[in-house]
Amino acid sequence: MNRKCVCFRADASGQIGFGHFVRSLALAEMLRDDFDCVFFTVDPSEYQRREVERVCRLHPLPPVSHFEDFLPCLQGDEIVVLDNYFFTTEYQKAIKAKGCCLVCIDDLHDRHYVADAVINHGVADAALFSVEPYTRLCLGLSWALLRQPFLRALESGWHRDRLLKSALVCVGGSDPYNLVAKYLNAIRGSGMLFETIKVIAGLNTRIPEGVPEVEILPHGLSAQQICSVLQEADMGFFSASTICLEALSVGLPSVVGYYVDNQEGFYHYITGMGAVWGVGDLLASEELDMSGVSNFMPKFDKLDMYGIQSRYIELFEKLGSETD
Repeated sequence: MNRKCVCFRADASGQIGFGHFVRSLALAEMLRDDFDCVFFTVDPSEYQRREVERVCRLHPLPPVSHFEDFLPCLQGDEIVVLDNYFFTTEYQKAIKAKGCCLVCIDDLHDRHYVADAVINHGVADAALFSVEPYTRLCLGLSWALLRQPFLRALESGWHRDRLLKSALVCVGGSDPYNLVAKYLNAIRGSGMLFETIKVIAGLNTRIPEGVPEVEILPHGLSAQQICSVLQEADMGFFSASTICLEALSVGLPSVVGYYVDNQEGFYHYITGMGAVWGVGDLLASEELDMSGVSNFMPKFDKLDMYGIQSRYIELFEKLGSETD
C-alpha cells in the first residue's frame, strides 16, 4: 500500500530565526516511518540540507517565487504542513482548493484558519483561535514538537541532581539583539557562582568584555548534542523558544524571557504553570532581576508530554484517511 505523502513547508535564516524549521523537521521525524515526508524550504543552507536529508527528502524553493512554485508541486492528495507567519488565510484556501488536507503550525493565532488541524504547543486556550467547525485544535505541551533525543529523554525517567555548578545560555539561532550578553551580565550581577557557563551562540551573539570566562558552543549543533548539553547543565537561561521547550523535556530549571510577539504566549503559558522562572520582556529594561533564582524549583509534570509521537501518528493517520 502506498504511504500518504506529507509535505512540510518551513524556512530558516538569520532574519526569521530557526524555530519554524526545527519544529517542522521534528514533526517530520516523528512521522517518517509511517508517511512519505518531503520538506520544502527556501534557499537551504548547508546546515539545513544536512538536517533535512537525515530525516526525509528535500525540495529547495527559490526565494522570490516560493509561494507560486510550491502550489504546482501538490497533486491534491497530500497532507500539507505550513509553518510561518506569511501563510495567509487565502494561501491556505489555495492549498485546500487543490484537494489537500492542511495542517498549520501556529504561534500568534492572529488569522482565521481553514486548516484541518492547527498545532500550537505554546498555549492551551481554544478560545484564542478563529477556525472552521471541522478544524482540530492540538494545543499545549501534550503536542510539543520535540526532536527524537528529547522525546527519548522525556520518557526515560532520567534524574537530575539539584546542583548549581553549570549554566547554559541560549536565546535561539539568531540572537538579533545579543540577549546572550544581557543574560551573562545578569548572571555576573546575581551572585550565582557557576563553575562553568556554556553559551550556544546565535548568529549575532557577541560576548561582552568583563564577564566570567565562558565556553562558546557553535551554532548548528545536532539535536543529540543540544540534548546532551542541556542534560549536563544545572540551570538554563533562555528565550521562550524551541530551546526552552527542549529544556522542559529534560527537566532543566530555567530562567526564561521573551523578545518577540510569537514568544509571549508561550512565555505566559509556562510561567503561569510555574514551569520556569520568568523575567518578562528581555528588551524592556537594561538589567534583568535575578534575585531568588538560585532557589527556584520548577513545578512541572513531564507526564503531560508523554506519548507525543504516537499522538501525532494517530492524528495524521486520521487526516490521511479523510482524504482517501
